[in-house]
Amino acid sequence: MEEIPVEVTEEEAHQEFLNEYNTLSVELVEFSNIKEAEDFYKKVKRNPKLWDKEKEKRPKDFKRPGFVSLEFLIDIWKFPKDACYEMLKLKINEFYKPCPIYRGYAVFKVLEKRLANEEDYAKLKNGYYEQIRQRKKLEGYNNWLKNLKQVANIKIYGKEERKEGEK
Repeated sequence: MEEIPVEVTEEEAHQEFLNEYNTLSVELVEFSNIKEAEDFYKKVKRNPKLWDKEKEKRPKDFKRPGFVSLEFLIDIWKFPKDACYEMLKLKINEFYKPCPIYRGYAVFKVLEKRLANEEDYAKLKNGYYEQIRQRKKLEGYNNWLKNLKQVANIKIYGKEERKEGEK
C-alpha cells in the first residue's frame, strides 16, 4: 500500500473539515415518491402551520436525525452534499425543497445550525490530509486487488467438479 501514489489537495482537506465541523439539525418528512414530496413542499411553503398538522396525523413519517455533522447526514442518511450546504444558508424554521435520502424522498425543516470555525482548520489541516491520504491508499489497494483477481482468472470449483480423492 505504501507504493500506491496518492495526491491530496488543499480543497479536499478543507472540504473534509467543513463536512465534519458544519453542524445541522433538521426535521424531515419522508415520502416514497418525488411527486408527493413536491406537493407537500408547495403546501408548507404557502402555509407553514401545515407542517405541524401533518406531523400530528402521521408522526412516523417525521424524523429528526439530531444535531449532527454534515458528514453524518451525507454518509448515513444519504443527504445530497449540495442540499446540506444549501440548508446551512437557510434561516431557522425555513423549509428546504424535496430531495432523495437513503430511503425515498424528504422535505426538510431547518431547526438549528452551526457553521465551522475557519480558524480551527489551520490547526487540524494535517490530520485531514492524512485521513484522505489513507482513504485513497485503501481505495487504490482495493482497485489493485480487484484487477488482480480479474487478470488471474481464478476458477472456483464446486464439490461436483472435484476429482475423486480431492478434499
